Amino acid sequence: MKYELRTLKDVFDKVPIDRIGDCMKEIGIAMIQAKAMLGLMNIVAESEASVFQFPESTAWIDDGKNEIGVSFYETCNEKEFLRVETKLCKDSDV
Repeated sequence: MKYELRTLKDVFDKVPIDRIGDCMKEIGIAMIQAKAMLGLMNIVAESEASVFQFPESTAWIDDGKNEIGVSFYETCNEKEFLRVETKLCKDSDV
């Protein structure tokens, strides 16, 4: 099942109660990865200006695979230039 999420209220309203923990865990890990990658990209670009803008919405796919994908897009033309795929260990904690 795929859930389009823009707010925490969307998580509350759309994600089944028994899946909220996994949803928030995966979104949290994706946010940590995105923020770390942003820091690295800004260092490489030698710029204080952000080279990445966090999206207004995200999709969480409840497929039980424990996989997270984070895509980075160019801000000028929204073309994907980097994708990071992560496979979580079963029952891993962040």
